[in-house]
Amino acid sequence: MDDHPTRIALFRYGLIAPLLAPDLEPGEKSALRTQILESEHLEPGEHKPRRFSARTLQRWLKDYREQGLAGLMPARRKDAGALKALDPAVLARAVDLRQEVPARSTRQIIDILMLDPETTVGPEDIKLSTLSRHLRRLGKTRALLRQPKGAFRRYEKDSPNAQWQSDVLYGPYLPDPADPSASSRRTYLVAFLDDHSRLVTHGAFYWAEDLTSLLDCFKRAILKRGLPVRVYCDRGVIYQSNQFQRICAELGVRHVAARPYAPEGKGKIERFWQNVDSSFLTELRARPAQTLEELQTLFGAWLEQGYHHWVNRETGETPSARFARSLGSIRLPDPVRVHEAFLWTEQRRVDKTACLSLQGNRYEVDPRLARLQVLLRYDPYDLSVVQIWHEDRRYSDAVPFELVRERDERVKPAPTRPAEIARTGLSYLNLLLDKHEREAGKALARIPFTKLEEDEPDV
Repeated sequence: MDDHPTRIALFRYGLIAPLLAPDLEPGEKSALRTQILESEHLEPGEHKPRRFSARTLQRWLKDYREQGLAGLMPARRKDAGALKALDPAVLARAVDLRQEVPARSTRQIIDILMLDPETTVGPEDIKLSTLSRHLRRLGKTRALLRQPKGAFRRYEKDSPNAQWQSDVLYGPYLPDPADPSASSRRTYLVAFLDDHSRLVTHGAFYWAEDLTSLLDCFKRAILKRGLPVRVYCDRGVIYQSNQFQRICAELGVRHVAARPYAPEGKGKIERFWQNVDSSFLTELRARPAQTLEELQTLFGAWLEQGYHHWVNRETGETPSARFARSLGSIRLPDPVRVHEAFLWTEQRRVDKTACLSLQGNRYEVDPRLARLQVLLRYDPYDLSVVQIWHEDRRYSDAVPFELVRERDERVKPAPTRPAEIARTGLSYLNLLLDKHEREAGKALARIPFTKLEEDEPDV
C-alpha cells in the first residue's frame, strides 16, 4: 500500500518524534537528542546501521514542522528496499534456529544451515558478519532473547491526551445479519483509553478485528476528544500497519509499541476490560442485544452514564471529571486535516488511454499521467472521489466513468435495522440508556436555536 519513500519518512518521523513532544523539559530534550545522535539506526532497505549528524536531525525537524510527513520523504530510488546479501528464506530459517535455542552462536547457526539438507547453503553463500547484522536488526540476539524480565514501576501521564492506550477485546456473539436464523458471529470491542484520566476517548464494537475497525475507532476518538501526544499499543498486525503509523505521523501523534512479552505497560486498559466484563457483559447476559447497532447503543450508554462516572481507586476522581479539569491543554484537531490523514492509499499504473482501475471501478485521469505510476488517496466509504498524486504533486481528481462499487470491498456496511429493545423487568443497561437519552435531550433543550437563527449573518 505504501511505497519505499513513505517507509523512509515513517522511519525518520519515528526518530524525531520524541523531540516533538510538547511536554518535554529542556534537559530531557537535550538528553534525548544526545541519545539519538550517539545511537546507530537502520533505515528501511539498508543493511548497515549508521549514525545521523545533528545537522541532519535538525533538518528533519524543520522539514516536518513546515511540511508534515511529506517533508521527510526522500528522493525516489529504484535500487533500494531489496535484501541482496542474504536469501530471505535462509534468514527466516536462521531466525527459527536462534529462537529455538537462544544460546546458539551465529557461527553454530551457519554450521547447522550448511548441514541441513533442506537448506542449500554453501560455505561462500553466507558470511558470519552478514547473518549477525540481520539477526541484530531483527532483535534476535542472544542477549535480547535471554534478557530476564525486569521490575516495572507504576506511572501516569500528568495531563489528558498525553498518552492513549489501545487494545481489542473479544465481544459477545450476535446473530449474523447475513443469516440471523442460521448462525452467529463474534464481535470485537476496540477502545482508546486516556492514560491520565482513564476516560475512554472512544470505544466501539465491530464485526472484525481488522485495520478498518481500528481506523474508524481512532478517527472517532480524535474528533470527539482531541489529538493525543502518544498512542501506546501492542505489536498486533493492525497496530503495526504502515497505514496506522502513517496516520499517526501525519497528525503529529507519536506511535509507541509495547515491548514484546511485556503486558505490564497496558495495565490501565486491562483494568478497563475487567470493568467491561464484570459490569457490562454480565448485564448483557441477562438482557442480550440482537444487533451490532443495539449492542453499541447499550455500550455507549453504559460508558457515558456508568463507567465515566465511577470514582477510580487510584486517582480518587471519576474519569469524566479528571479529563474535564484540563481541557485547555487539549490539541483540537482540524477536521479537514483529519479527513486527509485517514484517506487510504493505493499504487496504480495509468494505461495508455489515461485510465485506471480501483476496486472494479474505472476512472479517467489527467492525460499527462498516461503510462505512469500514480498514488491514489481515497475515502474507503466513498469511491466516487479519488485523489491522484504523482511525485508528491496532486493532479486533478480521477473522473469515474464506470462506478460499480461505492465503497472499498474491505469496508463492511453496518446493520441498518436494530431490534426492538425489550423492557421486561429492571435492566441496568436499559436504565443507563434511558438516563443517557434524557440528559442528551436536556442538553439540546438548552441550546437557543431561535437566537442562533436570528444571529446568522445575511449572505
